[in-house]
Amino acid sequence: MNEQIQDKLQEFYLFDIEVEWLSFRQYKILGFLAGKTIKIIYTYDAKLTLDANIGILIQMIDREILKVYKKGM
Repeated sequence: MNEQIQDKLQEFYLFDIEVEWLSFRQYKILGFLAGKTIKIIYTYDAKLTLDANIGILIQMIDREILKVYKKGM
């Protein structure tokens, strides 16, 4: 599943993304952007589709990208 998530996310972003399985339905998402590492811990919602979970992750990653650039990057 982590490869599916990683492949889907990589379609949306121009920077490298790694997805690591932590435990049951829990994943660590790492994004490498402008010399910084974005780290998100996400619990996969089994009630939602893969695409719905990806949509949530995209929103979370976008918020982290804004934080990187708002801090003066």
